[in-house]
Amino acid sequence: MSQTDRQLSLKTYQYLCNIIGTEEVVKTRRTIFCVLDSVLRISNVTVISSGSKAEGLDLKGSDYDQMFVLKYFQVYENTSKMSSLSNKKLIIMDTSDTKPGFTKLKMYYIPHIYLRHINQITTLGNGETYFSSKLIREHNLPNGMIIQGPCQSTQDENYDMARCFRCNEWITSAHQWVLRSRSSWPDHRLVILSEQTYFQKVSEAVGFLLRCKHLVIRILMFTKPYYLLPVELIPLIPLNVNVTNNRCVIPSVVYLNMLSFLCLYHLGDDRGKLDALRNLELTIRKKYFIVPNEKNFQSSNICLQIAKSMM
Repeated sequence: MSQTDRQLSLKTYQYLCNIIGTEEVVKTRRTIFCVLDSVLRISNVTVISSGSKAEGLDLKGSDYDQMFVLKYFQVYENTSKMSSLSNKKLIIMDTSDTKPGFTKLKMYYIPHIYLRHINQITTLGNGETYFSSKLIREHNLPNGMIIQGPCQSTQDENYDMARCFRCNEWITSAHQWVLRSRSSWPDHRLVILSEQTYFQKVSEAVGFLLRCKHLVIRILMFTKPYYLLPVELIPLIPLNVNVTNNRCVIPSVVYLNMLSFLCLYHLGDDRGKLDALRNLELTIRKKYFIVPNEKNFQSSNICLQIAKSMM
C-alpha cells in the first residue's frame, strides 16, 4: 500500500469516527441499551431495544425502537406442539386465507379471569377468538403518541414501541431457510467472479476500509433470459454487442453509472439525472476501470446513447 493510500484511508476512518463515533464509542452505546433492557422492570413484559440508536448509531434521523414481548402469552404453530405444562395463555397460528409471511393468531383457551382483558384486543370470527393488530396498536395509546405501522410512535418519529408475542420454535415454513446452504447463494448463473477468494485475500492484506477500493469487478455478465437486465438496456442484446453464447457483457462501472441514471430518471429527479449522465459520460470518455477492448467500448457507448435519448 502506498503512503498516499494509507493517509487517505486514515483520513476516511477519522472522518467516519467524527460522524459515527469510534469503535469504542459505538460499543459503549450498545452496552448502555443492553443494560437498560436488563434493568428495566415492567410487569409481565420483556423489553428488547432495537433501532439505529440501540445499534450504536447516534446520527440525525436515528430512532429508538422498543419491543414489548408479552410474557404471559406463548405462540405455537399448531396444537400438536403445545406444552401441557405451560402456565401461559396459549396462542395458535392460523395461516388459512392469509398472504405468505403472515398469520392470524387465535386464542386456544381463555381463562375466565383474563376474559375481560383479552376481549379488549381480540375479535370473534367463525366462532374463534382472534387477536386484532388494530386493537393491540390502539390499546392504552399514550397521549401525544400516534399509530405508525405496527407501532405506537412519538409524533417526531424518534421512538417506536411494538407489542410482541413470543414463539420459541422455528415454524415449518421457515425450516427451508434455517437449513439452507450458506454457500449456495447467489446462484452461479447470476454472478460470475473470476476469482472467488480475491475479496478475502484483499481483506486480509489491507483491512476492511481498503478492501472495497481494491476489489474491482471488471464485467457483469447477463445470461438468457436476461431477467436482471433493465428493460432500458434490452437494445444491447439484438445489436449483438458483447453477446456470445446468449451472454450480454457490460463493464461494471458503466452498468453502475447507468443504474444510477435510471433510478434518478424514474424518480423524476432532473438535476440528479443530469449529474448521473455527466458521470457516465466522463467514465466512458476517460475509460475508468473499463477493460480496454473494442467490444467493451462499443457497449459503453451504446449505454451512453440510451441515456442521452432519455433526457
